Amino acid sequence: MRVKVTFNNGTTMYGELVKDEYVTALEPDAALAWVMNLEHTFIPFIQPNGRTVQLNKSNVAYIVRVEDEED
Repeated sequence: MRVKVTFNNGTTMYGELVKDEYVTALEPDAALAWVMNLEHTFIPFIQPNGRTVQLNKSNVAYIVRVEDEED
């Protein structure tokens, strides 16, 4: 799922949430809420260059789903 992540300092990053069986089984809006409410401190995130990084959820202000052509 393509997303735009906005951090607490106001910067943004486009990319994709790592797909797993739980996220793909949920509606997109429910999947975002589920990911943010997990006990895990970090979110696996795929940058536009294909590199997977771990985002610290405490630095994330919000995440929104985006269409492919928006970035």
